[in-house]
Amino acid sequence: MKNTSKTKRTFSRILALVIAMITALSAMSAFTLTASAATKEIEYKGEFEHTTVYPENRVYLKVNGTRGSTDWHYVFGGDSIPEYDFSFTDKNVGEILSYTVHCDVPSTIEGWGQSELCEKIYFKPWAPESITVNGVKIYCNKEINCTDNYTFSLTDNMYEIRIRTADVKNAGTDLNVYIKLYGTDGQETNKINTSKGLVTEHSGKPFNCHEQCSETTITVPADFDRVESFTLSLSGKCIAAKGWKCESVTIQQIQGGTDSGVKKVEINEWFATESDNYEKTFVVPLSQDENNNYLVNDYDDLCIMEAMVNSGKQEYVKGSYVLTNDIDCKGENFIHREMIGTEDISFGGTFDGQGHTISNLNYGSDVEGFDSGNLNGLFGSIGETGTVKNLTVDGATVWGDNSIIEGCGVISNENNGTIENVTVKNSKVQLGDCPYLGGISGINNGTIKNCSVENTTIRRRWGGCNVRGMGCICETNNGTVENCSSDNCKFENGYINDSTLLILNGNQPV
Repeated sequence: MKNTSKTKRTFSRILALVIAMITALSAMSAFTLTASAATKEIEYKGEFEHTTVYPENRVYLKVNGTRGSTDWHYVFGGDSIPEYDFSFTDKNVGEILSYTVHCDVPSTIEGWGQSELCEKIYFKPWAPESITVNGVKIYCNKEINCTDNYTFSLTDNMYEIRIRTADVKNAGTDLNVYIKLYGTDGQETNKINTSKGLVTEHSGKPFNCHEQCSETTITVPADFDRVESFTLSLSGKCIAAKGWKCESVTIQQIQGGTDSGVKKVEINEWFATESDNYEKTFVVPLSQDENNNYLVNDYDDLCIMEAMVNSGKQEYVKGSYVLTNDIDCKGENFIHREMIGTEDISFGGTFDGQGHTISNLNYGSDVEGFDSGNLNGLFGSIGETGTVKNLTVDGATVWGDNSIIEGCGVISNENNGTIENVTVKNSKVQLGDCPYLGGISGINNGTIKNCSVENTTIRRRWGGCNVRGMGCICETNNGTVENCSSDNCKFENGYINDSTLLILNGNQPV
């Protein structure tokens, strides 16, 4: 019995060892197969779209992916008419991320070297619209020069622009139509000639860009993620009396970034000579909900709202805007921007914060001697029909010297409408030798109700020190202040009888 038991144990050990060896061999085999698959060559098939390449040019391309890059491959060009379709075999680079393109000319022609050929007669720059390899399309639209390497990536921001010419007599033009895009932080693209674009629709007349009832499509690279506005212009003088009539411009981000949706701007204007609508700038409006409210989702949207209102277009000036999220401005300096509402344009719509908070709004810097100029509040002037409500502003810095619209306040310089259910806290408000300094509004000619100012410093500087007034809600009230309060606020360098007063002059709150 003992021998039998020992034999069984020995057999079990041998069996376990055999199983372990088989498992190890299988793992090694799987690793070998995996490694082989990783290095296995595959076929790359691709095409260049909407490009003009001259026969003298030779174009080379390599594919870059998550596992590395292919070698350089000659894809077309040279001494024969180029084919824009190409294919080659190389290692599997995994997920495709970008393409690198290089262009040159034959190494010797008529005894010249390559660099001489590039500089003299043979090389002509070209700009492919896109490159597609194995189904992965990457937009380019950049002029490529001789002997340099250009990498085009899926992360590059690219916009598709569709420009529609109106269907009215003489609306078309043979002149060059240019467009220039602007971002939310002052960025801009080059001025781009759209008359070299692709005509995707036409009226049956000559197949040219910007003919009557036609649509021209171009792709535009940009180093910013949001388009705030664009400028349209014509080159040269118009022979026809009316020039060109644009019906609409549609903008869509098609590569890179996070800007979603299709934004259509109705133009319906004539462009003619320099003295008659030769160049005009148009704002790309915010998206709207089913109730036609413009949606303010982030810091960029707040900038776009400012541009919309200050354009003077009445549907924007009197529009309804809703804040959909808390916005952290992260100290971004609004000094290069304007307030919402200008000296000539009062905000006459509704801004509903929906209980959200705008934090770290910065209209200057809290260091002595810094002059933020004329930007002294989120809104400049709130008109009689304007309303700002259900909003908290936390950590604002409104640090200025003078003001286009007399006054300075975190919410507005001047209120002629309604400010309600608004809280300003943990902020700093400063103004120089200019009247009307307050936590909510500099001067109130309308209604401020159910508002509070907490833990905020209100300060006079320079020529305003000890000779100008200030107030927690507003300095001067010619309207109604109702059910408002202040807590733990500080007053510096200003003339005030009692630091607990909500308002220096006018009606007391109830």
